[in-house]
Amino acid sequence: MSALHDFKKLVETEKKGFTDDQVLELSRELGRHLASGGKANKENSRTQVRKFFNLVKVAKTSANSEASKPEQVKVKLRLLQAQVTYATAREIISPDFKELFDTSINKIIMAGDKQKDSMNDFATFFESLYAYFYFHTNSKKERD
Repeated sequence: MSALHDFKKLVETEKKGFTDDQVLELSRELGRHLASGGKANKENSRTQVRKFFNLVKVAKTSANSEASKPEQVKVKLRLLQAQVTYATAREIISPDFKELFDTSINKIIMAGDKQKDSMNDFATFFESLYAYFYFHTNSKKERD
């Protein structure tokens, strides 16, 4: 089984949260998997993944704002989802990254009243994932 499959199983089927220990542990393997380009062997640009990490942090800040309404957050998340789709079409982000991101965004949106908490937890998970991704892309460059 792939790390991506395990992630989807945990968050969709078993309804685990992003900060559940099993999911956070999986961020290590997902980071390695995405650094290798995923099953399509399409390398993810470190700059692009960092861009999406920053946009997730902005969405988290927006979700936590007093004036924020769930519908506004939902629109921002759908826009983020569209930006990942665009980057995938341009072949600067792998289809596996898109699949991971789509699964995550859909989980946040479906969280209803707990959308803010889910967004905060996703930001924590994504920070962990990005750290491992960065480590493995850096290690790969040193080997080349």
